[in-house]
Amino acid sequence: MTRRLIPVRRTAAPAPAGSAAGRSGPDGPAAAPRSRAEVLDLFARTLRAEAHGRPLRAIEALAAMIVNRAAAGRPGPAAMPRAVADACLAPGAFAARRDDGAGDAARAAPEADPLLAVCRRIARLALGGALGDPTGGATRCHPDDRTPDWASGRLPAAEIGGLVFYTDTE
Repeated sequence: MTRRLIPVRRTAAPAPAGSAAGRSGPDGPAAAPRSRAEVLDLFARTLRAEAHGRPLRAIEALAAMIVNRAAAGRPGPAAMPRAVADACLAPGAFAARRDDGAGDAARAAPEADPLLAVCRRIARLALGGALGDPTGGATRCHPDDRTPDWASGRLPAAEIGGLVFYTDTE
Protein backbone atom coordinates (compact mmCIF):
# COMPACT_ATOMS: atom_id res chain seq x y z
CA MET A 1 0.00 0.00 0.00
CA THR A 2 1.43 3.37 -1.00
CA ARG A 3 0.90 6.40 1.23
CA ARG A 4 -0.11 9.59 -0.46
CA LEU A 5 0.55 12.96 1.06
CA ILE A 6 -2.42 15.27 0.84
CA PRO A 7 -1.63 18.98 0.87
CA VAL A 8 -3.14 20.87 3.77
CA ARG A 9 -4.10 24.51 3.37
CA ARG A 10 -2.57 26.82 5.96
CA THR A 11 -5.14 28.80 7.88
CA ALA A 12 -3.07 30.26 10.70
CA ALA A 13 0.08 32.32 10.79
CA PRO A 14 3.26 30.39 11.59
CA ALA A 15 4.23 30.28 15.25
CA PRO A 16 7.28 32.32 16.22
CA ALA A 17 10.55 30.48 16.70
CA GLY A 18 10.91 29.11 20.20
CA SER A 19 7.17 28.94 20.82
CA ALA A 20 5.31 25.81 21.84
CA ALA A 21 4.49 25.02 18.21
CA GLY A 22 6.72 22.34 16.81
CA ARG A 23 7.15 20.56 20.13
CA SER A 24 6.19 16.96 20.47
CA GLY A 25 3.46 15.99 22.84
CA PRO A 26 2.06 12.72 24.13
CA ASP A 27 0.01 12.33 20.95
CA GLY A 28 2.95 12.87 18.60
CA PRO A 29 4.27 15.87 16.66
CA ALA A 30 2.34 19.09 17.06
CA ALA A 31 2.08 21.92 14.56
CA ALA A 32 4.38 20.38 11.96
CA PRO A 33 5.75 22.97 9.53
CA ARG A 34 4.17 23.05 6.10
CA SER A 35 6.32 25.33 3.94
CA ARG A 36 9.88 24.62 2.83
CA ALA A 37 11.06 27.70 4.75
CA GLU A 38 9.43 26.42 7.96
CA VAL A 39 11.00 22.98 7.46
CA LEU A 40 14.40 24.57 6.88
CA ASP A 41 14.02 26.60 10.08
CA LEU A 42 12.96 23.54 12.10
CA PHE A 43 15.80 21.46 10.63
CA ALA A 44 18.41 24.16 11.35
CA ARG A 45 17.17 24.77 14.89
CA THR A 46 17.15 21.02 15.59
CA LEU A 47 20.75 20.81 14.36
CA ARG A 48 21.74 23.83 16.45
CA ALA A 49 20.10 22.42 19.57
CA GLU A 50 21.85 19.08 19.11
CA ALA A 51 25.25 20.60 18.19
CA HIS A 52 26.40 21.10 21.82
CA GLY A 53 29.65 22.72 20.69
CA ARG A 54 30.46 19.89 18.30
CA PRO A 55 32.63 20.40 15.21
CA LEU A 56 31.19 21.22 11.81
CA ARG A 57 31.61 17.65 10.55
CA ALA A 58 29.47 16.37 13.45
CA ILE A 59 26.68 18.81 12.57
CA GLU A 60 26.87 17.67 8.94
CA ALA A 61 26.69 14.05 10.13
CA LEU A 62 23.61 14.85 12.25
CA ALA A 63 21.97 16.44 9.20
CA ALA A 64 22.74 13.37 7.11
CA MET A 65 21.30 11.13 9.82
CA ILE A 66 18.06 13.15 9.92
CA VAL A 67 17.76 12.90 6.12
CA ASN A 68 18.39 9.14 6.40
CA ARG A 69 15.56 8.87 8.95
CA ALA A 70 13.29 10.83 6.65
CA ALA A 71 14.21 8.67 3.66
CA ALA A 72 13.60 5.45 5.61
CA GLY A 73 9.94 5.71 4.62
CA ARG A 74 11.07 6.06 0.99
CA PRO A 75 9.31 9.35 0.25
CA GLY A 76 9.69 10.87 -3.17
CA PRO A 77 11.65 14.12 -3.58
CA ALA A 78 8.49 16.21 -3.24
CA ALA A 79 7.66 14.58 0.11
CA MET A 80 11.18 14.88 1.54
CA PRO A 81 10.76 18.28 3.28
CA ARG A 82 7.70 17.04 5.20
CA ALA A 83 9.48 13.76 6.04
CA VAL A 84 12.46 15.74 7.38
CA ALA A 85 10.10 17.80 9.56
CA ASP A 86 8.50 14.61 10.86
CA ALA A 87 11.95 13.18 11.63
CA CYS A 88 12.91 16.34 13.56
CA LEU A 89 9.64 16.32 15.51
CA ALA A 90 9.43 12.60 16.27
CA PRO A 91 8.77 12.08 19.99
CA GLY A 92 11.95 11.18 21.84
CA ALA A 93 14.15 11.43 18.74
CA PHE A 94 16.19 14.41 19.94
CA ALA A 95 16.84 15.65 23.45
CA ALA A 96 16.45 19.18 22.13
CA ARG A 97 12.82 18.51 21.17
CA ARG A 98 11.62 17.31 24.59
CA ASP A 99 8.72 19.11 26.25
CA ASP A 100 10.55 19.38 29.58
CA GLY A 101 12.27 22.61 28.50
CA ALA A 102 15.55 21.05 27.35
CA GLY A 103 16.50 22.73 24.11
CA ASP A 104 14.17 25.73 24.50
CA ALA A 105 17.12 28.16 24.43
CA ALA A 106 18.55 26.50 21.32
CA ARG A 107 15.20 26.53 19.52
CA ALA A 108 14.79 30.19 20.43
CA ALA A 109 18.25 31.21 19.19
CA PRO A 110 18.24 34.71 17.71
CA GLU A 111 18.33 34.99 13.94
CA ALA A 112 21.79 36.60 14.15
CA ASP A 113 23.27 33.60 16.01
CA PRO A 114 26.38 32.47 14.07
CA LEU A 115 25.86 28.77 14.87
CA LEU A 116 22.26 28.99 13.64
CA ALA A 117 23.56 30.49 10.37
CA VAL A 118 25.96 27.55 9.96
CA CYS A 119 23.16 25.09 10.74
CA ARG A 120 20.89 26.81 8.17
CA ARG A 121 23.55 26.35 5.47
CA ILE A 122 23.99 22.69 6.38
CA ALA A 123 20.20 22.12 6.49
CA ARG A 124 19.80 23.82 3.09
CA LEU A 125 22.49 21.58 1.57
CA ALA A 126 20.98 18.47 3.14
CA LEU A 127 17.44 19.29 1.95
CA GLY A 128 18.80 19.95 -1.52
CA GLY A 129 20.60 16.61 -1.64
CA ALA A 130 24.00 18.30 -1.87
CA LEU A 131 25.37 17.07 1.47
CA GLY A 132 27.29 13.81 1.54
CA ASP A 133 26.55 11.13 4.10
CA PRO A 134 29.60 10.50 6.29
CA THR A 135 27.51 8.20 8.52
CA GLY A 136 27.11 5.38 6.01
CA GLY A 137 23.31 5.53 6.14
CA ALA A 138 22.92 5.86 9.91
CA THR A 139 19.51 6.54 11.39
CA ARG A 140 20.48 6.78 15.08
CA CYS A 141 23.31 8.18 17.15
CA HIS A 142 24.43 8.90 20.68
CA PRO A 143 27.25 10.87 22.30
CA ASP A 144 30.45 8.85 22.65
CA ASP A 145 30.56 9.37 26.43
CA ARG A 146 27.54 7.14 27.09
CA THR A 147 25.93 4.10 25.51
CA PRO A 148 22.13 3.82 25.63
CA ASP A 149 20.48 0.40 25.95
CA TRP A 150 19.41 0.33 22.29
CA ALA A 151 23.07 0.57 21.17
CA SER A 152 24.35 -2.26 23.36
CA GLY A 153 25.85 -5.02 21.22
CA ARG A 154 25.49 -3.07 17.96
CA LEU A 155 28.39 -2.15 15.70
CA PRO A 156 28.68 1.55 14.94
CA ALA A 157 28.69 2.68 11.32
CA ALA A 158 30.74 5.81 12.11
CA GLU A 159 32.18 7.91 14.92
CA ILE A 160 32.24 11.61 14.08
CA GLY A 161 32.87 14.61 16.30
CA GLY A 162 31.99 12.90 19.57
CA LEU A 163 28.93 11.12 18.18
CA VAL A 164 28.54 7.41 17.43
CA PHE A 165 26.23 6.56 14.50
CA TYR A 166 24.34 3.32 13.79
CA THR A 167 22.52 1.86 10.82
CA ASP A 168 21.30 -1.30 12.55
CA THR A 169 18.95 -0.50 15.42
CA GLU A 170 16.50 -3.41 15.17
